[in-house]
Amino acid sequence: MATRFAQAGVEAAIQSIASLRVAQVGVEVAYLPVGNIPAKAISLAAYYQTGWFGNDSPDLMKMFRFGHIVTSNSGIKLTAQVVDDENYTFNNPLIVPLKIVAGNRFSVNRKGRRMNILIEFPPNDVDITVLELSVSYIPSSQR
Repeated sequence: MATRFAQAGVEAAIQSIASLRVAQVGVEVAYLPVGNIPAKAISLAAYYQTGWFGNDSPDLMKMFRFGHIVTSNSGIKLTAQVVDDENYTFNNPLIVPLKIVAGNRFSVNRKGRRMNILIEFPPNDVDITVLELSVSYIPSSQR
């Protein structure tokens, strides 16, 4: 069973075999398999993964202390991925769930050479804008 919608002469059909077909004037212009997402999935949570904090000086070991995030709404979840190039690499980073406390701050308190943050938005339809994200660290030692 397919759900069909049309807008400005473009017709798309999302089929139960988890694919997206886009056609214009009856000619298929794109076929995109969605992968292993079940066809009955109601929502797909949005996320954003930042660049690497501390990558400007990867030879320094850093103590990532805390961060600050400003958003237009609440309900996001944060997860840090810390890399030290020895025990935790890019392929196997240290995963640290972060808790946002009063003042929109979060505590990291982990040592590493680089760190990025995964921002997970709520699955319900809520308008959220990330206005600011910063991370503070203290350089501790060189390689």
